[in-house]
Amino acid sequence: MANAAAMGQALETMQQWFAKPDPLWYADDIDWYVPGYPVARERYVGRAAVTDEFFPTMRTHFSVWKIEVSELIEAGDRVTAIGRYVGTTTAGKPVVIPFLHVWTVRDRKITSVIAAADTSVFVRALS
Repeated sequence: MANAAAMGQALETMQQWFAKPDPLWYADDIDWYVPGYPVARERYVGRAAVTDEFFPTMRTHFSVWKIEVSELIEAGDRVTAIGRYVGTTTAGKPVVIPFLHVWTVRDRKITSVIAAADTSVFVRALS
């Protein structure tokens, strides 16, 4: 990854969030778009919707869940994250799911994410 002097604010914010995810990084009106994920809907708007609805629903499927980022690419206020989810389902099945996220950061707050993952792996792991 780029050194601290060369990186932009968006990249630095996302590095910090991936190191220690915290809802304080979210804008109040964050737009969290996750088509194909095993949750009630594709879009969650607002910090409370993400923290109180999206994450708790995802956690019901997995006893272990972590994010491994292999690459972060900054372009202005957007950061693309390439990586994989690694975990274990509540039924004990190990799972590795490749993902691609596009994050938008303004004034050190995450304002949106568009998350794409290999949803066929979700289906196989959870069936």
